[in-house]
Amino acid sequence: MYSLKKYLPVKTNDLIRVGRDRDGGYVMNERSINLTKYLIGLGISTDWSFEKDFKQKNKSLEIFAFDFSISYKDFIRTGKESLKRIFKPKEFRNLKTKEEKIKFFFYPFFYFKTALSFNSFFKPSKKNTFFKKGLDKTAHDVFINTDEMFSMIFKNKLPQPDSVFMKIDIERAEYAILPDVLKYAKYINGMVIEIHDLKNYWSTYESTMSMVMKDYDVVHVHGNNFAGFVKGTQTPDCIEMTIIKKDLIRPEELSAVNDLSYPLKGLDKPCKKNKAEIKIDFD
Repeated sequence: MYSLKKYLPVKTNDLIRVGRDRDGGYVMNERSINLTKYLIGLGISTDWSFEKDFKQKNKSLEIFAFDFSISYKDFIRTGKESLKRIFKPKEFRNLKTKEEKIKFFFYPFFYFKTALSFNSFFKPSKKNTFFKKGLDKTAHDVFINTDEMFSMIFKNKLPQPDSVFMKIDIERAEYAILPDVLKYAKYINGMVIEIHDLKNYWSTYESTMSMVMKDYDVVHVHGNNFAGFVKGTQTPDCIEMTIIKKDLIRPEELSAVNDLSYPLKGLDKPCKKNKAEIKIDFD
């Protein structure tokens, strides 16, 4: 139990880092970037460096981003609330660490800057479209299902095979949506998926991966050092996994022995700065 042995990545020769050098950046294949016409980003929060860098590498790309929890107005509102707190000395006195005190004054400017950056990047005229929606198994409230998402993006006309790449970072909802996403595998050349809370979702993870591995192979795994290990094991509780369509992997890559050590030097970066990386044991 809790072994990643069966998910040892296939050793491919075109891995690159896309996005920033901490949480929010991912390692993926350059061949996927070249194939992709449509990038779907599920989970944006305050960082879209992956989407931005992907587009710098593929300038004809169309981006469709989904996150129910943010918007330009949300960032402005949070910035204003943070600014008001600065004038409440009692709140500042209650902060215990130097880091907390620095953030206390930094947050208003961070959120105002984030709002401006968001408004500049996500414009349909730039082919970067944002939807204030979440994705779930069934549609409810601000959530849509996978069929509705593809319909919103492609207007009931499905894209060319292998023309879509997906980034999924939606805090455990990945388990609910992946079976439905895989129904569209014909159109999706690869994905980067942040897989959370393995200690509580291991059996669900295993059953989901059995479906994933029918069409895709794992080409990269990185441990998120925010979450640490599953208790009593050397398996990260949260992993970033990159998969690519099986028919996009070359025969010589499939037959090669993967003798690499993870994290990969020069490509992987710690999600949390100043905290040791998690070494992954595939034995």
